[in-house]
Amino acid sequence: MQRRIDIILSWVKAHWRALRPRRSKPVRAPTQRYAPRPRIRLAHWQGIGSAPAGHWAACHPSTERIFKAEVTCPRGHRLTLKGHSISEAGQVHPSVVCRHPGCDFHEFVVLENWARRRAALPTMPMS
Repeated sequence: MQRRIDIILSWVKAHWRALRPRRSKPVRAPTQRYAPRPRIRLAHWQGIGSAPAGHWAACHPSTERIFKAEVTCPRGHRLTLKGHSISEAGQVHPSVVCRHPGCDFHEFVVLENWARRRAALPTMPMS
């Protein structure tokens, strides 16, 4: 008897759903067109020591495959581009995020003179 009741209820549910389909929510068209964020250009620091704020410095050639470059955000925090890829034009992908507490630097970055990074490696002075 229970089997017959289950069959009848499933038949009633199927017909009810066919007569009154679920209404889906209307899809809203985007109100704003996509505009890519502009890329921040960072100058190449060729001096000795850490790069000043808003600059980048080349890593040593032996570690370049892992760390790519060292960047200093506009607030002066040092970052390494470990998980990033850099095109020959110097465009960094994905965006660069400063992990320092309280810093809100999160930008798409272009490294100026990226193609000429090895030509100007500074020599470390002997002490």
